Amino acid sequence: MQRWNQIFIASHKSIFILLGMFGNIHLIYIILTTSSFRSKASYLQCIQSFAQVFCILNSCIDVYLMLTDSVILRQTCFNITFSTVFCYCVQSTIMFFILLDILILVVFPVAHRNTGTLKYVLIMSTIPFIWGAAVVTIGYQAEENPTLHLCNYFIALQRPLRRVLASATVISNTFSLVVFVILISIFWKKGKTSNESSKTMRHLKFSAIIFIISNYLSVFVINAFILYGYAGDELNGVIGNISIFSMISFTHTFYTIIWRSKDYRKRFFRMYCTAYGPSVTMVVPTALKNTPPSDN
Repeated sequence: MQRWNQIFIASHKSIFILLGMFGNIHLIYIILTTSSFRSKASYLQCIQSFAQVFCILNSCIDVYLMLTDSVILRQTCFNITFSTVFCYCVQSTIMFFILLDILILVVFPVAHRNTGTLKYVLIMSTIPFIWGAAVVTIGYQAEENPTLHLCNYFIALQRPLRRVLASATVISNTFSLVVFVILISIFWKKGKTSNESSKTMRHLKFSAIIFIISNYLSVFVINAFILYGYAGDELNGVIGNISIFSMISFTHTFYTIIWRSKDYRKRFFRMYCTAYGPSVTMVVPTALKNTPPSDN
């Protein structure tokens, strides 16, 4: 990998480390400390944001390796980042369940409302947790131990498992995209008679565009190169450069919410400026009461 490329990768990762840590930590804090923001979907969002914190922190290793032009053994890399591998699996698959939560709320509102929050969140997060644990367990069985110029959740895995993870993530993202389309269609029809539904549809369309640009395309491209047989320095270069889109996916949620939600924005500013205004009481239309923060 050329030196200028190493500097580019280290630079954009450093910027997103700062933005991502600031955003995700604040989002978790705002949701957990504001009773009106706490809902089934918001707790799922907290799980995703917490997992993304680990994914972002992992980039500190890449920054060090790029700036010092160092290498690391694959097994050493995995031993350091196995928790990040688990968190990456969780955050990538739980996105589908966050969207599924909105669909359940719209189609089965009574059942959604009557299900206990703790029970609901545990059920919705079970598959992501099992998937992450399975990938980590299998990852420890690897025998390959080449030297690596980068150390992240894809490269830390042996080739067969790397292909499985990349393909499974593309499939999960595709399911998420399908749910996005279904939700947009539902609210588009409702939007003909309701301004609130029309607003929700626009929010979903915006979220879908961000999802495609940051999550879907980056993983799809990485998966294509992995399946095509790229490995070693070639794969390091591809993943290092395309990781800018992955870093956007780990970072954007908080800033999107603060931009599009007046209530979250007020709550954030009140953390640092007590004179900004009185405590925020979030008023949410009944049909959207438990939609995730990312779609506000």
